[in-house]
Amino acid sequence: PWDRDWHATLVKILKELGAKKIVFDVIFSEKSNPEKDKIFAQSLQDAGNVYLAEIVDEVSSKETSLITSLPEFTEHIAGTGHINLRPDSDGVMRRIPLIMTVDDKPILQLSLAVAADVLGVKMKDIETSGHSVRIHLPDDKTIRIPLDRDNNLIINWLGRWKEAFIHYAYVDIVTSYAMLKKGQVPTLPLSDFKDKICYIGTTATGLFDIRPIPFEPSYPAVGVNLTVLDNILERKFINEFNYGENLLILVGLAMILFWIMK
Repeated sequence: PWDRDWHATLVKILKELGAKKIVFDVIFSEKSNPEKDKIFAQSLQDAGNVYLAEIVDEVSSKETSLITSLPEFTEHIAGTGHINLRPDSDGVMRRIPLIMTVDDKPILQLSLAVAADVLGVKMKDIETSGHSVRIHLPDDKTIRIPLDRDNNLIINWLGRWKEAFIHYAYVDIVTSYAMLKKGQVPTLPLSDFKDKICYIGTTATGLFDIRPIPFEPSYPAVGVNLTVLDNILERKFINEFNYGENLLILVGLAMILFWIMK
C-alpha cells in the first residue's frame, strides 16, 4: 500500500538503468491521491516498457469479468496479463492457466504476454491446439507448450524462492540510485539491472500472495510469474503422462520393488 509516486520513482530508476522490461505483479484498480496517480501515469508513459497485472474474476463457470488497473495507467503501458492462480486440491501451486477468456477475448497470462514481446510475436501468432499452446516465431519455428488435461501449464519449479532468483529490496534500489547521483558508491551493483526483465511484487510472509509450492510452504506469487517466464523462454516444460503411461510406470516400479524384495 505504498504511495504511487514511489512506484513512479522505481519505474524511472529501472528505465534509466537500462531494464529491458518492468513487470508489476500488482493491480492498480482504485484511485489514490490524484497528483501521485498522475505522476505514476507519467512514469509509465515515459518508460514505455511496463506491464501491469489483471485478474479474471470467475463469477461462475459461464460468467467472467476482467479486473484491471485504472485506464489512465493501462493506456500508457506495454502490455497486461492475468495472474490467476489455480492451486491443486491440497492447496499447493503446481499449475496455472496460460490463456483465459473474457467476453470471447483471449487473456494471456502475464508472463506469457511478456514472453510474447520478448520473442517478437503477436496475439495472432499464439494458438491453443489440443492440450498445448503453440507460439509461432518470426523465423517459422514453433514453441510448443504442453498443457495438462485441464489445459493448464504444469509449472516446472526452479527451486526455493531464495535460491531461484536474484532479489532486491525496493528501498535499497532507490537508496543506491540516490547515492549514485550524489557521486557516492551505491550499496547495490546497479549495472545488474541493464537488459534485465524486472518483476515487482510483494514478498512479505502472511500476505494473500504467499502460497505453498512443492518445494516450500511459503512462496511469493510473483515467483510464480517469474518461473512461468523462465519456463517459456528456456523451453523447460513438464509433460503430463496419460493413463496408459502412468499405468506402465506403476507396473515397472512394482516389478523393481518386487525384484529388490526377493
